[in-house]
Amino acid sequence: MEKQIITNLIYLNFNVFAIYNYISNRLTEHYQAKSNYNDQLLQLQLFKKLINQSHIKPDFEFHSNTPSLKESLLIWIEEEIVLLKKESSFQFNTNNQR
Repeated sequence: MEKQIITNLIYLNFNVFAIYNYISNRLTEHYQAKSNYNDQLLQLQLFKKLINQSHIKPDFEFHSNTPSLKESLLIWIEEEIVLLKKESSFQFNTNNQR
């Protein structure tokens, strides 16, 4: 049910910071619950795919002149992916230097 609510919020472009914050926190909880780097990365990529494929109601937004909820979430997910890859690379390099 929560997935459907999030999909509807994206569709209606409910681009309010509180909604963005709620969704990003839920996604963080979900992907960080995965036990390893590969599973976390795959989960983030799945979120990205699902949000990217979400539709937005044309000419409908809560706040005008503000990026869409979909756009904001995609940027956030991409930043999380980059950070996760950098952390993994750092840990790999640190372990190899020992």
